[in-house]
Amino acid sequence: NPIEKEIGKLLTKSNKTLSIAESLTGGLLSSRFTSISGASNYFKGSIIAYNSSIKEKILGVKSETIKKYSVVSSQVSNEMATKIKSLLVSDYSISTTGNAGPLKGDSDKPIGKIFISIATPTELESFEFNFGNSREKNVQKTVNKALELLYSKLLTRN
Repeated sequence: NPIEKEIGKLLTKSNKTLSIAESLTGGLLSSRFTSISGASNYFKGSIIAYNSSIKEKILGVKSETIKKYSVVSSQVSNEMATKIKSLLVSDYSISTTGNAGPLKGDSDKPIGKIFISIATPTELESFEFNFGNSREKNVQKTVNKALELLYSKLLTRN
């Protein structure tokens, strides 16, 4: 079974829900869940906050956090995960932010610098990666790594 199906089984078994705030992955992570029949039982939804203004206006990420640390930072990733979890009232959340490339966008961080945050009912953790210079690989690797991280968290909690 694909990992997203296994995640769905664990969430269903524990009667827990998931929400996602995506930036560089542009909805690809959410689509992995929505492609599964019955995912509405545990997947609350997502916000694609591709632009910094959406991170601030919709997700409520503090402009001071963005100015101080950059949109590509663990601090912004953590705020995204916390805000989407609260906004969509879910037990778990995932956020993704980073520089997919080839341009840097709103950040001075290097191409391939990625942050993924996972919020559980009791903790919040951010993970930093550098996946290289390929835009397509950066997006795919971020989606796959986010799924692996969530799956690992769910296994340790069940």
